[in-house]
Formats: sequence, C-alpha cells, structure tokens
Amino acid sequence: MADSFQRNSNPILDAINSYTTNHDYQALTTFLRTCANGTLLTSAPNVTTFYQQNLPQFSIAALGVLYARTQCLGTLDSSDVQSEIKNIISCFKEIVEVIEQRQLEIALDLYLAVCHRVAKHLVSEDECGLGIDMLVKAIRRLQQSPNCWTSIHADLCMICLRAKNVNPAVPFLIAPIKYLLPESYQGRVSAKHFVLYYYYGGMILSVIKDMERAHFFFEMVLTVPTKCLLPMFIDSYEKYLLINLILFGESVSLPKYTCASFFIAFPFFSVLPYDELAKACSACNFELVETVIMKYENTFKADCNLGLAKQVLNAMRKRKAQQLSKIYRTLKVCDFGKMCYIHQDKDVIKFIMDMVQTGELKAQIDEVNGLVTLSEGSFSPESTKCAKNMKLLSEMFDQILQISDDIAKNSSNLLPVSAAHTYMEDEGVCNMIATSSKDIADDRDIAL
Repeated sequence: MADSFQRNSNPILDAINSYTTNHDYQALTTFLRTCANGTLLTSAPNVTTFYQQNLPQFSIAALGVLYARTQCLGTLDSSDVQSEIKNIISCFKEIVEVIEQRQLEIALDLYLAVCHRVAKHLVSEDECGLGIDMLVKAIRRLQQSPNCWTSIHADLCMICLRAKNVNPAVPFLIAPIKYLLPESYQGRVSAKHFVLYYYYGGMILSVIKDMERAHFFFEMVLTVPTKCLLPMFIDSYEKYLLINLILFGESVSLPKYTCASFFIAFPFFSVLPYDELAKACSACNFELVETVIMKYENTFKADCNLGLAKQVLNAMRKRKAQQLSKIYRTLKVCDFGKMCYIHQDKDVIKFIMDMVQTGELKAQIDEVNGLVTLSEGSFSPESTKCAKNMKLLSEMFDQILQISDDIAKNSSNLLPVSAAHTYMEDEGVCNMIATSSKDIADDRDIAL
C-alpha cells in the first residue's frame, strides 16, 4: 500500500508527509485548511486508506482528509451522501481512539469542524441516530473533566432531539459547566454553539421534565448579548414563561441583566396566548386556564408547546392538593376532585396515587367509603424547598473548592467561564449569533 501511495505522490502529499515527519503540526494544520477541497481528495486515489492505516502518525492528515470530505458532501447525490457519512463517521471514530493530545490541541478546529458538518448533514438527511455515538466519543476525548464544555455539545443535543433519543445528551446537560474549551488553537470560543447548547438543552430537559434546570437553560438563552430578536429567542421566551408557570404558578420577570435589545424588540412579537395563560394561572382559576388552553390549542400546538401548556394545569392541581393537605385531614374523593378541578372520581384517585408515588403528597384512599385521608406528615413545600436549598448549597460549596483546585493547577488549554464572557460580548460575535440563529429557527418543531 505504501509503495502504491508513493508512486501517486505529488506536491500536496509530499508537503503533508514532510510536515508530519518533522512533527510540524501547526504548519500541517494550516496547510490542510488551504487545500481542504477536491484537490486533496484527488491527489491520490487511496489517500484516505493510507492515512487511516498509518495512525496515529498521520492523525492530523487523516483529519484533514475528513475535513475535505465533509466539505464536499453538498456536491454529492442524495443517494451517496448517507454512505459517505457512514464512512466518515467510521474513520473519525478510529482517529478519536488514537490521536495524540498534542496533535488534537493543534488540529482542534479541524476536529470540531468535522463534527459540526457531519451533524448538519445528518439533520438534512434525517439520519441523526447515526451520529450520536460519534459525537459522544468526540466530546469525551476532548474533555479533561465532565465540567468542560465543547461546541460539540450543541451538535449532540440537536441530533438527539431530531432522533427522538435524548438520553445520550442528558449527562452533558446535568454536569455543571466550569470551563469552555476554545474552538481553535487560537483560543476563541464559539458563541453560536454556546447559545445553541442552552437552547437545545432546554428542550431536552423539558422533555425529561427537569423543569428547574430547563428554566435555567432558557434563561441563559434570553440573557445572551445580541443585537436583534429572532424566532429562537421568542420560542425560548414562550417555553421559559410556561416553565415559570409550572414551577411557580406565576410569571417571573427576566433578570435585570437581560439584553436591552430583547425588551426593545419584544413588543413587536405576539405572545398573547401565553400572557392570557399566565394571568389565568396567577389568578388560580382552573376553569379559565383550561379555557385558554382550549382556545389557543392550535397556537400552542403550532409552537410545539401544547404539552407544556397542559402541564401548567396539572401543576396547578398539585399545588392545590398540597394546600389542601395543610387544611384538611379527611375529604370525600368527590370534594377533593372539585377543589382540584378533576371531574371523574377515578381520575382523582389516579391523580392522588401518582402524587403519593412521587413523594409530592402523603395520603391514603378509602375507595369503599370514598374518602381521602391526608397524613399528619403530609407534604410541606417549605420544608422540602429548604432541604433542596441546603443540598444545593452543599453542592455549590464542593464545586467552589474544586474550581479553586483547578485554578491552582492553571490549566493552559481551558478557559474559565468568566474569561470567555468578554469574548461573548464582542459586537461581531453578537451579530454572528443573530445571523446564525436563522439557520436553526426551524428547530422549534421539536415536539415536547
């Protein structure tokens, strides 16, 4: 194979071989960017196979070939794209297993670009499930700790949503972010992918009903510095408002540090159904909430928020049941149902049993006599909230100690979150977010 490869040698391949032999990886990466097109792929018929068989020495060269192949995906017939993507994924996985750390750090932009392009074409071909394992391995290879964010996080969340298989992305959403991995060897962070991570992540967390963290993720989207308001931000606000109603029973104002452009442009967008639902929920009017949901059902469905809207009504019932546990010790099932706006006795019993199983209520049901007995140790929202806060404070304290240790070690290739904030505020980056959001505006059609 090597002899055949040498006979097909040309200036491009000679340069790649020379840079690799001399371990001049920086120059090699720069060179690969300049010839990452059809020229590199036609330099030798077996260039991909040769580099793949000579890993890890030619890991960067192999990445350069994959970079060129992903760039040419748009020129292929639709019938050939899927098989080509499968080949690229297979080759990429081999590179991930053996590439040296120094090579990876220098060729980071090629590594990330391959992931971004594969994810984009998987969405176009509606074959997102093929790339989940690849992106998970790509992230794990880059991470020095689970708390390190990479721009591939956004791609993974996107294709998991599209594939309707969100479980692989959940561990990357639960782990708190302490560091941002730069997008390239020059240390720049992708603001676009940073925002998309929180946008797609908020959707996934809503799907698995981790509402508190989903609330935080959508808040991150809404408070990012930007010059204009686009569908992604409006969609995030709608979901943010609904999650507010689920968690707190009322609309909560956005933080003071929310970008001024949001408040300037917001009046030009219609969110009337959500405002009416918020008012009805704040008034604790079950009938009005149900009426609003039925009235604007088509709107909620078009926004893919009907599921969240129905959860608002269910959350109201749960809060009412917890209030009743403070006032009564025994209630008729029918009376309990009337107070919680549940019409059928069998639905009341199921509702109570579900709350008991999740630990949200302590009660016993006497189906013979049609009575509900609320235990003396019934659910206390205040005590539970206090316990959660104490646990949260303990976890935050542990995280602070861990961050202090990490700072002491002075990691050279990771940016603390605070260090990336200045770059996020750069005007050019803000405009980039606004422009790139057009590409993902249609991703609101993910059903929750």
